[in-house]
Amino acid sequence: MKINAKRIAKTPQRLLVIRTSALGDIAMVYPVLKALTSRYPNLELHFLCPQRWQPIFSDIEQLYFIDFNKKKHGDWKGLLLLTFRLRWKGFQGVIDLHHVLRSDYINRGLQLMGLKGYTLDKGRKEKAALTRAENKIMEPLKTMHQRYADVFVRAGFDFELNGRARAPKREVTETIQEQIGQDDLPWVGFAPFAAHDGKRYPIEMSRQLVERLDKNGKCKVLLFGGGVEEAEILKEWEGVSQGRVINLAECLSFADELTVISQLKLMISMDSGNGHLAANFGVPVLTLWGVTHPFLGYAPFGQTEDYQLLVDRKEYPLIPTSVYGKKVPEGYEEAMSTITVEKAFRKVLKLLRDQGDLQD
Repeated sequence: MKINAKRIAKTPQRLLVIRTSALGDIAMVYPVLKALTSRYPNLELHFLCPQRWQPIFSDIEQLYFIDFNKKKHGDWKGLLLLTFRLRWKGFQGVIDLHHVLRSDYINRGLQLMGLKGYTLDKGRKEKAALTRAENKIMEPLKTMHQRYADVFVRAGFDFELNGRARAPKREVTETIQEQIGQDDLPWVGFAPFAAHDGKRYPIEMSRQLVERLDKNGKCKVLLFGGGVEEAEILKEWEGVSQGRVINLAECLSFADELTVISQLKLMISMDSGNGHLAANFGVPVLTLWGVTHPFLGYAPFGQTEDYQLLVDRKEYPLIPTSVYGKKVPEGYEEAMSTITVEKAFRKVLKLLRDQGDLQD
């Protein structure tokens, strides 16, 4: 039995939406919720998600956050207490966009208490066929954005995921402008880190790419990263630059980082969260792929094939070797080196030039 989506036009309904971790995946949910709430303005969504990611969704007025805290809700007792607390909030249904043990626990618990529940189909079998070493089926899978949307469609919501599901650009504050400086150069973001080594561009090659862009003088490079160690590396790159490289790691609030990202002309990213954040604002994203691959469905929203730089599969035919970059076969440690600095550099300039953001 489906949620009565037709009633929403007359009577507001409340849904619980679950996605409890991983910045990249949470960012990928944004265009889905944006399109859904645009189609159903009376629908009220309550998003069970770490509160720190709330700024991603700040423009969606029908969205309310329920903080998921692993310290409080990580074990079965915490999940049980959370499930009982959620039951009394008047939800008409549950949409599980995570499909892991903890989200399944909450979803099934609420279903036992009488709520209708729907769960993400991750396409595990298709992804296994694409990442296995032998008899690999090298075909593009459904995007994760569409998989998220499909859960709502199965629940009875009739809407389409399209390119209009974008976040509005955010106004740059004086604090941000002081951090970056005043000039007319286009802003190019660069997020050189990723959660797993298998999808991280070699750090020395990243440094060389930043150096090439700095010396070229046609753009300002804004560096993004998280954590003390990453911030120190990026600070060093800024320190030896010619003034056109700015380290933003550990310098701005998350909300201010999103504001900067919204104003970029291009984001250079690994297969990681910053690329998805930029794509949500309609910013072109040049993604450097390692042992993962866009065929798995994790390419940033609305980005064409021209914005993907891939490892040479003639030299490394087992790619993709894993969904998240955790599995790196022996001999594949340097696979990303086939995306040369020169190739990445020329691609950045071409994309900026094609968009009209680069003056010759």
